[in-house]
Amino acid sequence: MRVWDVHPGYLDRGGLLGQHVEIHAIRSVLAGAGGYTHHPEVLRWTDHFAALEIAHDVTVQEMRLRGFRHRSPLAAVPEPGSPGYPPSLIPPTDQLDRIRKKLRGRAAVGRIPVPDRGTAFWAQHKYSVMARGYRRYRELSSAMSGYGDPHITDSGELVGAVLCALRRPVLPGAMRNTLDHIWGHLKEEADPTERADYEAARDRGATVRALVKLFEMAEKYEERYLLHSTVFAPGPLPAATAGTDATPGEVE
Repeated sequence: MRVWDVHPGYLDRGGLLGQHVEIHAIRSVLAGAGGYTHHPEVLRWTDHFAALEIAHDVTVQEMRLRGFRHRSPLAAVPEPGSPGYPPSLIPPTDQLDRIRKKLRGRAAVGRIPVPDRGTAFWAQHKYSVMARGYRRYRELSSAMSGYGDPHITDSGELVGAVLCALRRPVLPGAMRNTLDHIWGHLKEEADPTERADYEAARDRGATVRALVKLFEMAEKYEERYLLHSTVFAPGPLPAATAGTDATPGEVE
């Protein structure tokens, strides 16, 4: 597997860096730089340049959460390509199983534990879905009530529905609502400076800054439920939600 369809938060540091390298290699081939043009992963992303950029953005966001600095923009392509995402080479539930097996027995693991159950997968993605619209979040949340708690390998329908939801754009109002939900888990523990910093970022629409502050507080207060959420690497944010500090860290 070269570029996973599941969130890069499941990958360890080596796997995360490896995915970033693979994305750049695929993009370079697609931009005409030469290389293995008939590799299955290259063929999969042919004409899906926008989706590959999103995969890159999410990977870079996850890298920043782990302390990496990103200074390598993607190579330009001659045309934007078709909208939409390419089909998976293997089912996403099998991808999760492969990642679990790769990490078994290793000291280094991902930021997000690979879930054993469908409910755990939903818990890890619920805020990312909420950031795409509260109606879709409620639909999936309601569906979960009658879903039971099957093993993740038997949760293909749920996993597919969540990943489909995450391919929609983040909405400014929905993200603001999501920030409020996350803040609800932290506001009782936050000190006055943390409260002021978060509220200032939120009020001026600096979503990335607000997410960084919430993640720092989740780490400080050991809120594992929040730390294991994919929402801290949500993918591309529209300008209306990014604010003036849309790219934290040193980026070139």
